[in-house]
Amino acid sequence: MVRALFSNRGHSLIARTKSLSPQQLRELATLVSTGVPIASAWEKSSAFNHPSGTSVHRLLNLGSSLSQSLSRTKLLSSAQQIVLAAADDSGKQPEALLRLAADAERRAERHNRLRSKWGVIYMLLLVGWSVGMIVSLTNGTDNPVASFFSHTVKSLFAYLVIRFAGSLVTRDSWWWLALAWKLHAQSLKPFRLSIIVNWFDLLGWQLSAGLDAESALRNMANLIPAKPYRNSVNSAASAVRNGQSLANALNKNDLIPNNEMLGVLTVAEASGKLGESLALQTTLSEQFLQLYLDVVETWLPRGLYAFVAGLALSMVY
Repeated sequence: MVRALFSNRGHSLIARTKSLSPQQLRELATLVSTGVPIASAWEKSSAFNHPSGTSVHRLLNLGSSLSQSLSRTKLLSSAQQIVLAAADDSGKQPEALLRLAADAERRAERHNRLRSKWGVIYMLLLVGWSVGMIVSLTNGTDNPVASFFSHTVKSLFAYLVIRFAGSLVTRDSWWWLALAWKLHAQSLKPFRLSIIVNWFDLLGWQLSAGLDAESALRNMANLIPAKPYRNSVNSAASAVRNGQSLANALNKNDLIPNNEMLGVLTVAEASGKLGESLALQTTLSEQFLQLYLDVVETWLPRGLYAFVAGLALSMVY
């Protein structure tokens, strides 16, 4: 499943402190699915050994839900909290935990693939700096200190460019959605696909868990820190409360990316299968979004290879 750049189901899987590992989430899901109370399941799983494990366990014993306990210890992002809160109310904790675990694994896999390419780029930069210094010294440069300073500044500049490019590639999907909203780029196809893969998927998860449409929308009003977004979501929630259909409320507030999605929502709402239909649309849109991500993952490292190679040659000659 697609979970990086313009993707990642839900919000960031990297919380303010070190998040739970996929293995810990899966262990917890397995124990809960067998009927073990959540506090006991937490104590028996490896999640208890997390730096915040004892704090979470104490909160669970005091009666806090899993989503509340993890949120208070800053182990959940806003969207993750929505996922688990809906699961707490509907008895879908195992499914929610497995969902978060799978997302974390996909994100880690993508990071590892890119990190291996970054290593080659850094090595190329180091070779360019080293060879450049050797050539400068063997040619009897009049000012080796100036040469050293020049080559080092170029290398640091390249390093900062690589780091910046890397941070963009690994940005959370909701960050990209917020940027698109702020730049009024909602018409771009990657954005239209991404909002289905992320936003509508999270909406569908809540509806499947039994939340009403207004409450689900209110929960999502602050996921993107852009005022036009918040206004649109809150306006849609108010319209639903006043009797409008979810499809019409979203459409009138520019929250539906295309006519096809509008048709799907209209039919699904009439049939009472909103959650299932949104999950299906998420799966279909992910396949197309993956094509964009594959292009980025292929050509960004190549562009950095060319950039660093050119800089290295400028230091040698």
